[in-house]
Amino acid sequence: MTGRLTEYRYWSPTVGADVVRLSAFNERGHEFWMLLPDVGGARYRHKRQEAAEAIDTAIRMGLAPGEVRIQ
Repeated sequence: MTGRLTEYRYWSPTVGADVVRLSAFNERGHEFWMLLPDVGGARYRHKRQEAAEAIDTAIRMGLAPGEVRIQ
């Protein structure tokens, strides 16, 4: 992982459910983030790991900051 991950939990009116905004910043201070459903437990830990890896890959590849999506 290139940097420290932060998690911000909140209820999203857009999604209509509890979500977690998982984010990291590159060396220039630009944020890369993903929204995950806040379901808790093993299912959440698995999704969080996938998201962390995708964010790390985006930062290492030098992609544009912003929302990261898993294809």
